[in-house]
Amino acid sequence: MNTALVTCIYNGLSGTKYGGRNRDKMYRDSLSSIAKSGIPIFCFVFPEHKEELQKYFTDKNLHNVRVIGHDIL
Repeated sequence: MNTALVTCIYNGLSGTKYGGRNRDKMYRDSLSSIAKSGIPIFCFVFPEHKEELQKYFTDKNLHNVRVIGHDIL
């Protein structure tokens, strides 16, 4: 059986129907720690944040994280 983690980091949703907090860097750093396990990770973000977040993981040599741009609004 293969296992993968599917998650998302959407910032700036306070006051929308989704609610939430603006803690993107905290979530990014936590995901970075999880990624060190080597498990494949698929992380959804707003399309305009995709390149920056993918670069963050690539710069940390975490090539098991795939960042996917998807607009939920």
